[in-house]
Amino acid sequence: MSTRYEFRVLGPLEVLRDGRPVRIDAAKVRLLLAVLLADANQVVTVETLVNRLWGEEPPGRARNTLQNYVLRLRRALGCPAGGAPVLTRPHGYLIETEPGALDCTVSPPWSARAVRLSKKARRHARRRCCARP
Repeated sequence: MSTRYEFRVLGPLEVLRDGRPVRIDAAKVRLLLAVLLADANQVVTVETLVNRLWGEEPPGRARNTLQNYVLRLRRALGCPAGGAPVLTRPHGYLIETEPGALDCTVSPPWSARAVRLSKKARRHARRRCCARP
């Protein structure tokens, strides 16, 4: 059985692991998670992570500290030996999210209906304005 993660970034940052809340207390580790989720399923370079975590004045051992934060994030998430969903890549890290696991990528059920109604309204308006008297 695989582990299911859900990430909520609309509002306070929240993580669910198999439906249960995951506690991540350290501010920089939470920020690291948020930065990775902003580019979910894409590699975020070490340089980008360092810049986003510390800005223009990173600590002298920022790369080592970043590695420590990644380790702490993996532990908090209860990642298995392979590290999923937080993966190491040659030039950075990425967080894998399944479809529907990241709230800001999920369309509410009413949005498809709104799109259909909007298209219908545009067609109707076009017919009315282009109709001959």
